[in-house]
Amino acid sequence: MAGRIVFLDWIYEVGSQNVFGQQGKSKLQKEIIAKVREAVESLPADERDFISMYWFEGKSLKELSELLGRKPHKLDGMNRRIIKKLKRKLAKYVCEQFGIVEQEVSRCIICSHPERKEIDRILLAKKADETFRPIYKLLSEQFGLKISTPQILIGHIKYHINSEEQNAG
Repeated sequence: MAGRIVFLDWIYEVGSQNVFGQQGKSKLQKEIIAKVREAVESLPADERDFISMYWFEGKSLKELSELLGRKPHKLDGMNRRIIKKLKRKLAKYVCEQFGIVEQEVSRCIICSHPERKEIDRILLAKKADETFRPIYKLLSEQFGLKISTPQILIGHIKYHINSEEQNAG
């Protein structure tokens, strides 16, 4: 089985020690490298370590699975989540730097609902020891929302409500 060709990936280029040699780099390239490094450094330690081993050192998911004691498919999911997180962290910079107008396209069924504020209030009122089951029923009956998994609600709280509160504060 052929090995993964990591040197073609942008994240590898940014993390590679050879690339950090600043000779011959334009000001923009240096700035991009610094922003990506800053975004990676802002990740929690376990995610930063994973990125370092997987992208910069080129370890396979199988190797990491043995090393970290986690199943390869779980590590693959972790990788996708980390890349999404890095994209979110770098989105504002990319939009400003390259004049890209970010279009608000919400795939979240809660964010696009006309009564979102009321739904958010209900979600935030949930106590830590309660399940989401009664909220499913309420959202279905009162707002016509069909929620299939708690991850939809958790993701909305984590990435939409909490991130908006952080941006406002």
